[in-house]
Amino acid sequence: MSNRIADLEQTVEHLNLGAASAQLPTYPQSTAIGMEASPFNGIQLRRVVLHPADNDGRLRQFSWELYDILWQHVLGNNTWDHSYLTTFKQNVMPFADGLVDYMRQTENVAVTATWSDLTDTQQRKAIVLLEDGVVNEYPLKACAGYWGARLILVRAFFKKKIPSQAGGTE
Repeated sequence: MSNRIADLEQTVEHLNLGAASAQLPTYPQSTAIGMEASPFNGIQLRRVVLHPADNDGRLRQFSWELYDILWQHVLGNNTWDHSYLTTFKQNVMPFADGLVDYMRQTENVAVTATWSDLTDTQQRKAIVLLEDGVVNEYPLKACAGYWGARLILVRAFFKKKIPSQAGGTE
């Protein structure tokens, strides 16, 4: 696991994050939580929260409940406040949409592309940008295997996909 994290960190160091025509979106800092009130401000998170599975052992698909589970796992029930998740939901999807646009511009990703069309390096870059953007508001970096960021980005790429005109059956 630590080798995988080290590989990801090394990859990010070598990525060119600044393209001349594209601007990296900034994550809106919540006025409801505020930097000083955020329970994650300055906390070092370890990637220990496994992707929740259903009763049959299959990994669960995207739902906001997964992020509720993640937060409670990291903070414990004593400090849990549902307004944290509400604020995260309002902020993260527009930020993820901006990352999709950024990746399309800087990585020459087609507008018809979904998450699975990206290379491993492009996916790692997007994951790091998302996790780093929300680091003080939400514990995505606690997700073993990057599942929290990946599910959000899969959804954002699908939502922002422009259907191909070829074939006309979409």
